[in-house]
Amino acid sequence: MKMDLGTSALLALLLLANKSKRNDEVAPFAEDKDYVNSSGVILSIEDIKNSTVILPELFIPIYEHDSIIDITYRALRTEKIPFEIRGIGREASISMIDGSLQNIANAWLYAVDGEFPVVPPGIYYPKGGEKIQWVFTSSEGPVFNLDTDYFTKKMNNLINLS
Repeated sequence: MKMDLGTSALLALLLLANKSKRNDEVAPFAEDKDYVNSSGVILSIEDIKNSTVILPELFIPIYEHDSIIDITYRALRTEKIPFEIRGIGREASISMIDGSLQNIANAWLYAVDGEFPVVPPGIYYPKGGEKIQWVFTSSEGPVFNLDTDYFTKKMNNLINLS
């Protein structure tokens, strides 16, 4: 069978495209030898202020050097939940999930095994087996009953207050 150059190039592109995965098609449950000892975390996301569960508990495998931001990013993309991340690296943080936008009176906080870490989510590296929960609350929130001073004290765990 004789093919011209254009047909050959098109066929090669189709074959390559078929073998590669787009980022938004990668499931958090995919078997991959790069996962850390097949361990993972349980991730959940709740908007306490509006009494909404955005993401029920979900097992997310972790890669070596995954931060809380990396794990959250992968879960939200896979579940097709709209979100925004500001900053990069150690400064990366969540500013919006599913329409709940952080500002001076509202904040996205993360907890690991029920405790609020004192480090930003971009540099917290879970080892596996932890339960990570993102919560959206306000300084007048019914669950935490926190005042604005508390948010100032927990600055490392707050994300892009502005």
